Amino acid sequence: MAIKKLHFGRSSRMIPLSKYKSKDDTVNTSSGHRSRKCKEFSVKDAVRKSAAELMVLSLLCERTMYTYELNQLIRERSNGVLAFTTLYQATYKLKDLGYIEESEKVLSEDNRVRVYFSITQAGREALPIMMDEFHSTVSAIKNILNPEG
Repeated sequence: MAIKKLHFGRSSRMIPLSKYKSKDDTVNTSSGHRSRKCKEFSVKDAVRKSAAELMVLSLLCERTMYTYELNQLIRERSNGVLAFTTLYQATYKLKDLGYIEESEKVLSEDNRVRVYFSITQAGREALPIMMDEFHSTVSAIKNILNPEG
């Protein structure tokens, strides 16, 4: 069975705000275009966003869950360091890849529909590959940041 590769990074063009600040919430770029101001870079946010699919897939190996439950478990296991406003983007990306599926829909006491997700066989096969890629990437970054060991 072929495994689809899930990439953990996003490329973006950063504009140094100190050079191009304007009075409102926009930035004048060197090319004369105006764009929204970039937030300050956060390593935690970048890692959290890029590893969301990996965390969701790993947690769904334990049991079927809905997105709020996944988010609470991530928050709990990371001692509050990692939390998401929503995991819908990650779950639907994994669903599109065929790694997870909707297993059931339950109407809660407050009349909200909870969509439970479970991992598929393809997801179980992809997870170790994704974990290896993640660990080798983290290791490579550590080697760059701390070349002396």
